[in-house]
Amino acid sequence: MINHASQVFFLLSGAEKALILNEVFEGPRDVERLPSQLIVPADGILTLLLDEAAATLLPETDAQGCGILERTE
Repeated sequence: MINHASQVFFLLSGAEKALILNEVFEGPRDVERLPSQLIVPADGILTLLLDEAAATLLPETDAQGCGILERTE
């Protein structure tokens, strides 16, 4: 159901989320341990709302704090 939404948002904060967030997008596919890897909107947009601490292990963003992530398979 979630993957049929036009917009999906993740709201994460805190340094303790940085490693797991990096694993979700940069690590190997492991939906048993990381079920959020199953959230891939078919025709929509997945938006991450993060504080700086949660985003520390993700690629750099632009001056407005925006960037694009693609999951590696």
